[in-house]
Amino acid sequence: MENQYQIDSFGCLVRYEVLNYQKGGYKMRKALFVMFLAAALGFSTFAHATLQNNGNGLIYDADLDITWYDAPAVARNWADSIAWAASLSSTTTIADSWHLPSTVDDERPNVWGYNGTTKAGYNITTSEMGHLYYAELRNKGYFDTSGNPRSGYGLVNAGPFINLQPNHYWSGTEYSMSTSYAWEFYFNSGAQSGEGAKYSEHYALAVHSGNVGGSSPSPVPIPGAILLFGPGLAGIAAKGRRFAK
Repeated sequence: MENQYQIDSFGCLVRYEVLNYQKGGYKMRKALFVMFLAAALGFSTFAHATLQNNGNGLIYDADLDITWYDAPAVARNWADSIAWAASLSSTTTIADSWHLPSTVDDERPNVWGYNGTTKAGYNITTSEMGHLYYAELRNKGYFDTSGNPRSGYGLVNAGPFINLQPNHYWSGTEYSMSTSYAWEFYFNSGAQSGEGAKYSEHYALAVHSGNVGGSSPSPVPIPGAILLFGPGLAGIAAKGRRFAK
């Protein structure tokens, strides 16, 4: 039969004889197209993250244009955490001006919310740690944006961070309603609060503006599920080609 071509319902150019006579192959072709499309959409979700591992605990966040220092987890009070971050310029000799992550302060009482529009609560991405937890690492808060508890919350994905703990982390921002307190982020639940008593001992991350140590940053590895899924798709594609001949 002379080969003829036409556009199928998926926008793919296929042979007319496949459309009319080799229905099994066509079904396989449609299935493969849908699967490849789903894989591409799934990969784009992972690829949205803009974290680059520069090595030596330095992780560049291209979205915020800051570099995180994934330091070994040591609990300190707020003042000691501030001093620790400031001392990194002399102890690491990498760059100066390291500091604790910032949080947008709220001059009102510590009002909590769920939809990300308040300064305290859940699903807040206006702080550097909130942005890291939700937007970059794609973790879930204990409550959804409607205030309903949900499963699968917490530090499920730590990305390139190896020392990040599901616990409380200090922000470098004081709570203006009471300077005895500072803002903190809960990596175990996705909450943010200005009620961290400065004498309490929490963990801390340090940040620096720009791309520190990143002349040739290496991208975050593709999640294992995608790597496993890829060879499976290739095998199915090979079978599809044999089936359609």
